[in-house]
Amino acid sequence: MPTKNSSEDHGIFTDKLKAPDQVQAATEIPGAPTAPSSEVTTQEKEKPKVTEPTEKVIVIDDSPTILAVISGILKKTGFMVLTYRDPRLAVVDIKKMPPEELKNLKAIFSDLEMPNKSGLEVLQEIRAYEQTKTTPFVMITAQTERTHIQKAALLKVSGYLLKPVDTDTLIELVGNLFPERASVLKLKKTGTRK
Repeated sequence: MPTKNSSEDHGIFTDKLKAPDQVQAATEIPGAPTAPSSEVTTQEKEKPKVTEPTEKVIVIDDSPTILAVISGILKKTGFMVLTYRDPRLAVVDIKKMPPEELKNLKAIFSDLEMPNKSGLEVLQEIRAYEQTKTTPFVMITAQTERTHIQKAALLKVSGYLLKPVDTDTLIELVGNLFPERASVLKLKKTGTRK
């Protein structure tokens, strides 16, 4: 163990009690900056790398509450979720996505009735765009009117989510759309592990 040099009290330790391989240069002051070490510490080695999900789902709704509920469930299944309150901006951003990002776009959830653009208009534009014409599209609606359902069916809607959004129904819908992730949803819902 090093002892303090009694003649000077500048925080410099003598090396009288140290083995030769443990000797610090007398000019090193504890706490002072030192040259960077190329050695990786044990703590740095043990830190797991956190990777962002690459598979994306877009949720479009003018209600912040609906956005929070749906995106919360989707995030628990491991998706990166992009939320939009303005459907016009969502469509513009989708069309700006590079092809490799569009390959990772796994679904779009959109409200039917929104200011500026209806969910049917969003669906129509998504289906007309070559890169997203087969992307699963879920309509969020309080409407049960046959005309809306028929129009959406003609545009190949993938599913419906009725408002008010029920978490169990949402989990079931997401499990049906993404069967490979259904077990994750069941585990998170019950809080148990197999």
